[in-house]
Amino acid sequence: MEISKIKSNINMKKFYLISLAAILFASIAAQGQEKNKAVFTEPKDGYYKEISGEADRYAAKQTTTAKSFKVDFTGVDLPKTLSEFTYA
Repeated sequence: MEISKIKSNINMKKFYLISLAAILFASIAAQGQEKNKAVFTEPKDGYYKEISGEADRYAAKQTTTAKSFKVDFTGVDLPKTLSEFTYA
């Protein structure tokens, strides 16, 4: 083997070793984080009625008249038949 191939093999081994160490460190650090905790509880009376009431109140505020965009073509001579159209 040539010396350059040996050096490149050593460099690749160092790269793989450093990459493996970084991945291992990251996975250990990620596992050390505190987990979120949740518990199952019985639903409170009126909980869904309260949400429904708030949704109805919100929908009542959102009633607006429908608007449309219109262009005023007064004073513009537009073609009305096919023979009036010109081609560029």
